[in-house]
Formats: sequence, C-alpha cells, structure tokens
Amino acid sequence: EDLPIVVISGGPNTNSEVENQKLHHTTGRVSYGYQRDIFEYPTADAVIIKHLEDAPYQIDEAITSCLLKKKPVYIEVPCNLAGLPISPPHRRNFIRSIPSDEGVLKQAVEDTLELLSKAAKPVMVAGTKLRSAVAIEAFTDLVNASDYAFASMPGAKGLISEAHPNYIGTYWEEIAITATNFSGWTGIGIPYINPVKICIMPNIKNTFTASSPVTNIRPITKGRSVPISPKAPDSSFLSNLIFIISV
Repeated sequence: EDLPIVVISGGPNTNSEVENQKLHHTTGRVSYGYQRDIFEYPTADAVIIKHLEDAPYQIDEAITSCLLKKKPVYIEVPCNLAGLPISPPHRRNFIRSIPSDEGVLKQAVEDTLELLSKAAKPVMVAGTKLRSAVAIEAFTDLVNASDYAFASMPGAKGLISEAHPNYIGTYWEEIAITATNFSGWTGIGIPYINPVKICIMPNIKNTFTASSPVTNIRPITKGRSVPISPKAPDSSFLSNLIFIISV
C-alpha cells in the first residue's frame, strides 16, 4: 500500500448512463462507479475521466497524489474517450514532499533528544514505512552517529543492511508481548533485558491489551506525527527529524 503505482483502467461509455443502460456482470443497478468504488479504499486517489477538457488536470492531480503520498492511484478512462486526443503534456515538477514547519520540527527534535538522553539501553527498531518516508539513509546515519543497537520488524527486513555491526536481529512484537522479559528478538540474540525500544516508522499491530502491556515501546514517529512530542502533533517528515538528530 506504500508503493507509488498508477493503475489505469477502461470504463463504460459515458453515454450509457444517460441512456439508462445496465452494465453486464453487475447487480443490474444502473450505476457506473463500481470499479472506482472498489479502488477508492486501497488508493490515495481514484478518478473517472468524464470530460476531455478535465482529463489533463485529473491525470496530473492523480500523479501528484501518487508521488506525494507514495501510494497507488486509480485513473478510469471511458471506452468512448480513450482514443480521443487531449492537450499534450507539458514538462512540470510534481510535488514530492511537504516542507517541514521549522518551529514544529525544532520542538520534535528537542523532545526526541530528551527521550534518548534518558534512555539507559536504547534500541532502535526499523519499521516498514521507512521506505515510503524516504528515510532509510537517514536511519542508517542515525545508527552510525549514535552507535545504538538496532533491529528491524519482519516487514522491514532488507531495508537496512543486516551486515551492520549494530544489527541484532528481527523484532517480533507478538513474541515480546507474551514474554516475561523482553525476548522478542530472533537472529543474533538478546543483548539486553527490557531495553527502551525506539520504533522508527513502525507498523505495530493492535495486539496490546490491559493484561499484557508493553510499556517500553516508544514510537518516535507515526506517519507525519511524533507521538513522543505532544507539543508538535503535526510534525515534520521523518527524514527531516532523523537527519537533524544524527548530525
């Protein structure tokens, strides 16, 4: 779901709905948004081109959403419009990132550094969304600058080199939840007992319960927000935050 892919599909004739024609392989209800409705939920944007004059704008907007959010988008072209010409594309620069607010970013950095300075045995955990946040290189720089041990969640294996001397294995949150002491590591071993786990762009499953809390997990980032920084709820992109901390 974090891959920038453009899905292009053919669609029903734009005249069919006006003529109240039923589509084949449907429930018989005269509706022409079936395909778009299916793609709407797993994509960042789903559009149907109904008028040629709107096509260039709709296509550009879909591509912008795809590149900015690093997620799939869906473009549907009716069969009677697919072969018709529109204005030729022009060279343009698509927005790929949103600049960070300097004040909010500064607050997030201060709160993060405060947490790290108080942690006795910090261990960083690489999450699956490092790639979509374009923060793999920044994460590696932070590991090198801090010399912290680090692990990766199962879905993030391969994003960070496992040959790095600070790599300690794969973190499986389900195992750590049920363990008496912190033992959610597989691979090299368990170098620490109950360390503070600093999660970077995690995808932690909703398996925490009142009877099995995991209090030493501290997600630094969650999407564009920084949970450990209550004063900076709409914080900067992850790559900006990690880059500053690692300098």
